[in-house]
Amino acid sequence: MRGEKLLMSDILVESSPYGLVLIENSGRWLFVNPAFTRITGYTLEDVPDGKTWFRKAFPDKEKRTEVINLWFADRQEGLFKDRVVEITCKDGCKKWLEMHCSERPDAKMVVSLHDVSERMVLKKKKKNRTTITRPCLKPLPTW
Repeated sequence: MRGEKLLMSDILVESSPYGLVLIENSGRWLFVNPAFTRITGYTLEDVPDGKTWFRKAFPDKEKRTEVINLWFADRQEGLFKDRVVEITCKDGCKKWLEMHCSERPDAKMVVSLHDVSERMVLKKKKKNRTTITRPCLKPLPTW
């Protein structure tokens, strides 16, 4: 039965549409699932630790510092918030990811990420469209 449960959890992790990362307390990455690589282009060999991840995913130093500060603030509070961040993928393209972190009892971290780029593009288009059309609308006369 235990072996069967392990097999089921392997299937769930391997076939999940969400990118998953298992991180050691030292910051060394232990595992990334296929969805992580599909979404970001990075493999475990590309990003063996958090320092490398932040440098590659956030090449702009100012943005990288901002994201790292949020990460450490959340970790210090012991309460991780879902964050939507724009990353640079291995191929250089930009994607918006919704990321969630949770800490396990053994102090390892599990990070899940989901590509929300389409949602962010649509949201931006909608905002731009509203900004453009709103000044054109005039109040209707009251009769």
